[in-house]
Amino acid sequence: MISSSVSGSFVNLDHQIVLARDKEESATFLARVLGLPAPGRQGIFCAVRLDNCTTVLFKTVQSDFTGQHYAFRVSPEAFPVILQRVKDLSISYWSTPKGGGVGETYELEGDIGFYFHDPSGHQLEVLTESGRHSQPNG
Repeated sequence: MISSSVSGSFVNLDHQIVLARDKEESATFLARVLGLPAPGRQGIFCAVRLDNCTTVLFKTVQSDFTGQHYAFRVSPEAFPVILQRVKDLSISYWSTPKGGGVGETYELEGDIGFYFHDPSGHQLEVLTESGRHSQPNG
Protein backbone atom coordinates (compact mmCIF):
# COMPACT_ATOMS: atom_id res chain seq x y z
CA MET A 1 0.00 0.00 0.00
CA ILE A 2 1.27 3.45 -0.90
CA SER A 3 1.22 6.07 1.84
CA SER A 4 -1.13 8.97 1.14
CA SER A 5 1.10 11.54 2.82
CA VAL A 6 4.76 12.28 3.26
CA SER A 7 6.05 14.12 6.30
CA GLY A 8 6.81 17.75 5.44
CA SER A 9 5.15 17.60 2.02
CA PHE A 10 2.40 19.86 0.72
CA VAL A 11 0.32 20.37 -2.37
CA ASN A 12 -0.79 23.83 -3.51
CA LEU A 13 -2.38 25.08 -6.70
CA ASP A 14 0.31 27.21 -8.35
CA HIS A 15 -1.66 28.82 -11.17
CA GLN A 16 -4.90 28.69 -13.12
CA ILE A 17 -5.22 29.82 -16.74
CA VAL A 18 -8.44 31.72 -17.40
CA LEU A 19 -9.54 32.45 -20.96
CA ALA A 20 -10.67 36.02 -21.56
CA ARG A 21 -11.93 38.26 -24.33
CA ASP A 22 -9.40 40.86 -23.09
CA LYS A 23 -6.82 39.62 -20.60
CA GLU A 24 -5.93 43.08 -19.25
CA GLU A 25 -9.58 44.02 -18.70
CA SER A 26 -10.42 40.76 -16.92
CA ALA A 27 -7.27 40.74 -14.78
CA THR A 28 -7.72 44.38 -13.78
CA PHE A 29 -11.38 43.73 -12.94
CA LEU A 30 -10.51 40.79 -10.65
CA ALA A 31 -7.68 42.63 -8.90
CA ARG A 32 -9.82 45.71 -8.38
CA VAL A 33 -12.83 43.82 -7.00
CA LEU A 34 -10.73 41.73 -4.62
CA GLY A 35 -8.50 44.63 -3.57
CA LEU A 36 -5.32 42.98 -4.84
CA PRO A 37 -2.25 44.61 -6.40
CA ALA A 38 -2.49 45.56 -10.06
CA PRO A 39 -1.93 42.66 -12.44
CA GLY A 40 1.44 42.11 -14.06
CA ARG A 41 2.76 40.45 -17.17
CA GLN A 42 3.85 36.82 -17.04
CA GLY A 43 4.85 35.69 -20.52
CA ILE A 44 1.75 35.84 -22.73
CA PHE A 45 -0.51 36.17 -19.69
CA CYS A 46 -1.80 38.96 -17.48
CA ALA A 47 -1.27 37.69 -13.92
CA VAL A 48 -3.15 38.34 -10.68
CA ARG A 49 -1.40 36.99 -7.61
CA LEU A 50 -3.65 35.82 -4.77
CA ASP A 51 -2.68 35.93 -1.10
CA ASN A 52 -2.18 32.14 -0.98
CA CYS A 53 0.55 32.32 -3.66
CA THR A 54 -1.76 31.03 -6.40
CA THR A 55 -1.62 33.06 -9.59
CA VAL A 56 -4.60 33.57 -11.89
CA LEU A 57 -3.26 33.87 -15.44
CA PHE A 58 -5.57 35.55 -17.95
CA LYS A 59 -5.12 34.75 -21.64
CA THR A 60 -6.87 36.62 -24.46
CA VAL A 61 -8.50 34.31 -26.99
CA GLN A 62 -10.43 35.20 -30.12
CA SER A 63 -12.58 32.05 -30.22
CA ASP A 64 -15.74 31.50 -28.21
CA PHE A 65 -15.35 29.76 -24.87
CA THR A 66 -17.66 28.59 -22.11
CA GLY A 67 -17.67 30.72 -18.98
CA GLN A 68 -16.34 28.95 -15.91
CA HIS A 69 -16.93 29.31 -12.17
CA TYR A 70 -14.17 30.59 -9.88
CA ALA A 71 -14.70 30.94 -6.12
CA PHE A 72 -12.54 33.12 -3.89
CA ARG A 73 -12.58 32.47 -0.15
CA VAL A 74 -11.86 35.61 1.85
CA SER A 75 -11.59 36.53 5.51
CA PRO A 76 -14.74 37.66 7.34
CA GLU A 77 -13.09 41.08 7.66
CA ALA A 78 -12.44 41.40 3.91
CA PHE A 79 -15.91 40.23 2.84
CA PRO A 80 -17.90 43.42 3.61
CA VAL A 81 -15.15 45.56 2.05
CA ILE A 82 -15.28 43.52 -1.17
CA LEU A 83 -19.08 43.55 -1.20
CA GLN A 84 -19.09 47.34 -0.78
CA ARG A 85 -16.54 47.65 -3.60
CA VAL A 86 -18.85 45.59 -5.86
CA LYS A 87 -21.74 47.90 -4.96
CA ASP A 88 -19.62 51.03 -5.50
CA LEU A 89 -18.60 49.74 -8.95
CA SER A 90 -22.28 49.07 -9.80
CA ILE A 91 -21.58 45.40 -10.47
CA SER A 92 -24.71 43.24 -10.40
CA TYR A 93 -24.49 40.39 -7.88
CA TRP A 94 -26.84 37.71 -6.63
CA SER A 95 -27.23 35.02 -3.98
CA THR A 96 -27.73 31.88 -6.10
CA PRO A 97 -25.58 30.23 -8.77
CA LYS A 98 -28.41 30.61 -11.31
CA GLY A 99 -28.84 34.36 -10.77
CA GLY A 100 -31.66 34.48 -8.23
CA GLY A 101 -31.66 36.86 -5.29
CA VAL A 102 -30.33 39.87 -7.20
CA GLY A 103 -28.63 42.30 -4.83
CA GLU A 104 -28.56 39.72 -2.04
CA THR A 105 -25.95 37.49 -0.40
CA TYR A 106 -26.36 33.89 0.72
CA GLU A 107 -25.63 32.22 4.03
CA LEU A 108 -24.84 28.50 4.02
CA GLU A 109 -23.25 26.43 6.80
CA GLY A 110 -21.53 29.48 8.29
CA ASP A 111 -20.33 30.88 4.97
CA ILE A 112 -21.65 34.13 3.51
CA GLY A 113 -21.20 34.79 -0.17
CA PHE A 114 -22.40 36.14 -3.49
CA TYR A 115 -21.96 35.61 -7.23
CA PHE A 116 -21.25 38.00 -10.12
CA HIS A 117 -19.85 37.92 -13.66
CA ASP A 118 -16.51 39.18 -14.88
CA PRO A 119 -16.17 41.03 -18.22
CA SER A 120 -15.60 37.73 -20.09
CA GLY A 121 -18.69 36.04 -18.69
CA HIS A 122 -17.09 33.88 -16.01
CA GLN A 123 -19.14 33.45 -12.86
CA LEU A 124 -17.14 34.58 -9.85
CA GLU A 125 -18.04 33.85 -6.25
CA VAL A 126 -16.75 35.52 -3.11
CA LEU A 127 -17.37 33.69 0.15
CA THR A 128 -16.16 34.02 3.71
CA GLU A 129 -13.85 31.76 5.62
CA SER A 130 -16.15 30.33 8.29
CA GLY A 131 -13.48 28.49 10.24
CA ARG A 132 -14.81 25.06 9.25
CA HIS A 133 -12.23 24.86 6.45
CA SER A 134 -8.75 24.02 7.67
CA GLN A 135 -5.87 26.09 6.41
CA PRO A 136 -3.14 23.79 5.08
CA ASN A 137 0.38 24.25 6.36
CA GLY A 138 -0.46 26.90 8.84
